[in-house]
Amino acid sequence: MTPLDLREFSRIDIDLQVILTFEDGITVQGFAHDVALRGVRLATTCRADLGSRCSLTMLFGDRETGLLELIAEGIVVRHEPNGMAVEFTSLDLDTYDHLRNLILAHSSDGDNMRDEFDDHLGLKKRPSSTSNQGGAMC
Repeated sequence: MTPLDLREFSRIDIDLQVILTFEDGITVQGFAHDVALRGVRLATTCRADLGSRCSLTMLFGDRETGLLELIAEGIVVRHEPNGMAVEFTSLDLDTYDHLRNLILAHSSDGDNMRDEFDDHLGLKKRPSSTSNQGGAMC
C-alpha cells in the first residue's frame, strides 16, 4: 500500500501562493499544486528537513477581488523533485471553514468530498460508534 492509498481526504488542483515560516525564522515562498483538508503539496526551490515544523500562510484571490489569507500550522512530511508536502497539524476555525468551502467549490465530486468531511471531526477521523465504549480514547 502506498502513502497515496492512505489519504483520508481527496485533493483538489489549485494554484495558491504559500508562505512558510519555520521555527528558526527562515521564510520560504512557493506555490501549491494541490490542497486537501489534511495538507498541501507545493513547488518551491527550498526543501526543509522532514519533520520541520512551520506556519503556513496560503493566499487565495487577487488584488482586485481581495486576498484571503488561510493560516495553518504544519510539518514537512515528504520531499518531491520540485518541492515538498506539508501536513496540517492545526487550522483555526475560520481557515478550516474557508478551506473546506474552497475544496467543495473546486471539486469535481462534491458529494464524495462532503462524505469525507462528515467522516471527520476537523482533521481527525471520527471514532466509530462501536469502538472504545468507555474509558480513555488512546
